[in-house]
Amino acid sequence: MDFSLKDVRLESLERLIDLYGDKNMVVELMVHPGYIDSYTRNITSYLLREEELEILIKAKNIGLFDSVQLISFSQF
Repeated sequence: MDFSLKDVRLESLERLIDLYGDKNMVVELMVHPGYIDSYTRNITSYLLREEELEILIKAKNIGLFDSVQLISFSQF
């Protein structure tokens, strides 16, 4: 929740990776990236999906996840 619901910024994501990235543990980062259309707008109140998507793409492009093993929930 510290990223997606409270503080959707690249700096927030960087802080979380700095905090947990070098520990031998599983950390769940819950995100809901995507595009907002009329259907989505009608079924959810969480409308920061496009901002999340933009930040996650930027984080990947600048190498922020290079030291992190990314897996999906189904792999855990």
